[in-house]
Amino acid sequence: MTNITILNVLKAVAAVLIGLLSALGLVAQTKPGPKPTARIIRVESAEHAFATINLEALTRTLRESGMMIACLDPSSDLAKLYTCPENDTSIQAKLHASCPDLNKTPERGLPTPAKLCAMALVETTVSFFDEEETLKKKLAVVDRCKALYSKTIDMKTSDLTTRQIEPIAGCRTLDLYPPPTQLRIPWQILPL
Repeated sequence: MTNITILNVLKAVAAVLIGLLSALGLVAQTKPGPKPTARIIRVESAEHAFATINLEALTRTLRESGMMIACLDPSSDLAKLYTCPENDTSIQAKLHASCPDLNKTPERGLPTPAKLCAMALVETTVSFFDEEETLKKKLAVVDRCKALYSKTIDMKTSDLTTRQIEPIAGCRTLDLYPPPTQLRIPWQILPL
């Protein structure tokens, strides 16, 4: 090879290297893309947590009560919603704690102890369904009632406007004004 060809090859290699270095330099100088936005973590207020825990406890109690009714009286309407867990010892223990007379023989002409216990559990469970609806309403508005309470707590009643009084009345009907600060005792099936 001649000197000119070697020189041309070196120039070509240098040009390629310079092109690569400039491309890397341009890449390093370009602005990075948009940074990922921080995830917003919603912190639940204590009042909302109380309402959630109360609703979950009631729902669990409703399910257990429904299962007990299904064990006692499979022909009842609530038994169609739930099934009797024959292998669940906790449900069976609650059932026997709620109805200690299950194993007694019925007197002639009277309903069986299982039927009597099922009727009592149905009455209790129906009231739980009403309470569940109320708790769902409370859960939907508890944060708004808390904010309203925070805004109006230091105001005189005479200084409140109609726009403030009406929501306060709504929150009071749900026992959310003032907002609850303690957890209610979880529901339980008490012995009859």
